[in-house]
Amino acid sequence: MGDPAQLPRLGPCCVVPGCSKRSGANLLSVIRSFRFPKDPSRRAAWVQAVRRDKWLPNDRSVICSTHFITGCPSQDPTHPDYVPSIFPFKAPKDVAKKVARHGRLQERLKRQNEHAQSKDRAIATKESECSHKELPCAEESARADSGTNTEVTGSQLETLLQENESLKKEVCDLKKELTKTTETLRGFKACDENLQRSLESNTPTKDALRDDLRVKFYTGLVSRNMFYSLLSFVLSFWKPDTQTFLEPEEQLVMVLMRLRLGLLTEDLACRFRIPSSSVSVIFHRWLDILSSSLGKLLIWPSRKAIRRNLPAKGASVLMPSFTKGKKQLSGKEVALSRKLSRARIHVERTIQRLKTFRIFQMILPISYVKKAGDVGLSTIDKTLIVCSALVNLQTPVIAGVGQNG
Repeated sequence: MGDPAQLPRLGPCCVVPGCSKRSGANLLSVIRSFRFPKDPSRRAAWVQAVRRDKWLPNDRSVICSTHFITGCPSQDPTHPDYVPSIFPFKAPKDVAKKVARHGRLQERLKRQNEHAQSKDRAIATKESECSHKELPCAEESARADSGTNTEVTGSQLETLLQENESLKKEVCDLKKELTKTTETLRGFKACDENLQRSLESNTPTKDALRDDLRVKFYTGLVSRNMFYSLLSFVLSFWKPDTQTFLEPEEQLVMVLMRLRLGLLTEDLACRFRIPSSSVSVIFHRWLDILSSSLGKLLIWPSRKAIRRNLPAKGASVLMPSFTKGKKQLSGKEVALSRKLSRARIHVERTIQRLKTFRIFQMILPISYVKKAGDVGLSTIDKTLIVCSALVNLQTPVIAGVGQNG
């Protein structure tokens, strides 16, 4: 038996997902394969167009001609086939429009090049005339050369007039286009200025610090002066190191708004235009600093300290009287209960001030509560300390107490 017929050697398959064509005759049409370009930027554009995850081409990687509009890649960066664009995973587009658009671009560039060359020729002609002009030495030489000079000048003048008319028309068109572009640009600038003024005038920080009433509503502090005093006090020993474009003033406003209004992290992120993760980081860092520094404003003695210091101050703990099986209270007990009730009203008013911080009325994350084995205060304890200190920074509950007359 003879040797079996040798099968023809086939080239590599096309690397496009879903395409397995090789170079040669397939489907009654000649299929050609093209290797990936060596230019890094163009090679990266081809790889991106193929859309194969975590794949890089090698020396044998090819793309067949069916993925190019004209059947082969173009070396012109403005041509649609500079990068393959026909793929099974892309919606078919009107490729004829792309080719026509590229043709119009080439024609426009050609006309511009011709205009530039005509201008250069006109300038060169004028310079040549100026360089060859000589002063007439005698009346005879002038008359002898007048016929030739007149004939040459006339032919050149006709060409220059035609070019001049063409340039005038081009200048007129460019002026009209410039006028339209200028008007459009002026409109964009006005719109941009309006948006900029709107953004600058409507920031959450400026809204919250516009006047004392807004400061009290958004932050719980009584005035703008109190807010800036608190900010200066904190910045005197600590500088925020959070990687954010928010200024310390804006960060403090955001933290106080969360405490006072109980705003959610996503809401604050939308208001201040930062990621919600940044809101959480800023809140916890400021809460640590405020709880450690403002905790000194709270008089919070332990029960042992109270029992130990009351006798030294000549004070005693009084509790309201109860009937305890008696039909009614005595006159002395009634008078004592009334005094205690009047004093307890101020305690209730102070507690009511603390309740205005709505963070205690919302559902807090479980991470705010102290867990077994945690060292230090929990987030909820720090929150209570800061809010209580902010209450102490407000005006006294009893008018005249703590104020200089």
